[in-house]
Amino acid sequence: MFQIIIQKLCIQTFNQKQTVFANLFLNFLVHIDTRKPCKYILQMKSSYLHINKNNLMLQVLILLSMAIIAGLGTNCIRSAPLALVQDWSVKARLTTADGDTMALDLDQAIPLYKNRQATFVDARDASNFHKGHIKGALNLPWHDVQEQFMAVAPRLDPELLVITYCDGESCALSHDLAFFLKEMGFKVKVMAGGWDAWTKANMPVTQGKKGNLDG
Repeated sequence: MFQIIIQKLCIQTFNQKQTVFANLFLNFLVHIDTRKPCKYILQMKSSYLHINKNNLMLQVLILLSMAIIAGLGTNCIRSAPLALVQDWSVKARLTTADGDTMALDLDQAIPLYKNRQATFVDARDASNFHKGHIKGALNLPWHDVQEQFMAVAPRLDPELLVITYCDGESCALSHDLAFFLKEMGFKVKVMAGGWDAWTKANMPVTQGKKGNLDG
């Protein structure tokens, strides 16, 4: 369509020889593949973006490396450097500032229980306590400790060791309760294996709302 319009304009404007020359030039333009330059331009743009992306990633890696090196250097010159590798074991988490561990193994807890040398306190909520707990244990749910502590405190003998427990090693309720009772002035340990270890050892258990110390 574009070629026909040009031809008509040439016939009206130029003589026969000029029109022939115009037709030849027009045919040359029509047969030029304009897609190749466009394709070349798009390839250049894609390469440019790829190079910029690689440069950006390299800059991020360099900045991250510099930050890590600066952090390690600062930690080294501290008067009390932070430990780069933490011990997340139960005993480590239950170690106080003076180096005393509050963790107690099941083998250590059993003789204390049999000889009535400790008061066992269940840190789980009331519903779990009612379903089953160590026979003779008291219930002081950590989540309600502020509301229930005054009711349970008179039943805690300050001369006896208090042993807190909850579901198992992954349960931190007994840890939090132990630190709280320690601040209240009690001698406290945490039975690391908790209810799971106690039941697997076939130790005495019971159900109901109230625990007692009469075994």
